[in-house]
Amino acid sequence: MSQIDEVKSDNGLAGSKDAFHVPAVFACCYGSVSPGDNVRFPNSYDVSYVEKCSVEQRHGVVSPFITNEIEPGELFWVLLKPNLVEGLTHSFKIKGFEEDAEEPRSYKWEDPLEEDTWGCKNC
Repeated sequence: MSQIDEVKSDNGLAGSKDAFHVPAVFACCYGSVSPGDNVRFPNSYDVSYVEKCSVEQRHGVVSPFITNEIEPGELFWVLLKPNLVEGLTHSFKIKGFEEDAEEPRSYKWEDPLEEDTWGCKNC
């Protein structure tokens, strides 16, 4: 039985809701990319740039929620494939990649919600 068959036959799960973390990296591209394109980090020491690749080589996909083509040098979210990261929190390590020698860069999120209602407060 395939995973799709299992989901179709599992009574009561359709329509269930949940939220989960997806590891993502804010990166630029060497060439133009489109939403959903397969991309990889060409260097194991730099996750700030990606390039298009085959599905077998991919580390992730260009955010499918972007509505236009992304030009070289533009920043965008790369959603990483499952099991590529270790210790999924807001700061994580990508398996097989060297640590940055300098302080890790981070994206500062300006939270529009009250601090006590923010869902990721304890993760």
